[in-house]
Amino acid sequence: MRRDCRMRFLRGIYSEEKQAERSAMTGNNTIYRTAIRMDDAGASEAEQALKTLLDKMPKLLIIDMEETRYISSAGLRFLLSAQKSMKQRSGRMVLRHVAQSVEEIFDVTGFSGVLNIE
Repeated sequence: MRRDCRMRFLRGIYSEEKQAERSAMTGNNTIYRTAIRMDDAGASEAEQALKTLLDKMPKLLIIDMEETRYISSAGLRFLLSAQKSMKQRSGRMVLRHVAQSVEEIFDVTGFSGVLNIE
């Protein structure tokens, strides 16, 4: 039990450091690079970062998925939530550099028709 608590604490520190590395702002555009795995942990990290990024009111949120090789329902939920948040702010969100394995998941789940993939 103690080891589990320590690992969660260390992941939290690592997560904060990675959030800063994963995002960049250029003018009215914000770029966020997703993790290798967009599972519960990856989606949670992305949601925390998104809250901070949206405070800066970007017109365009670019989700760079170049590193991402796996996405779970939590990752899909994050993407829908991010897109909804951007629409509420009269902005838009695009996905870039989507791997074939992730694109196949989008196709099977019907997300290809909902998300803007470049």
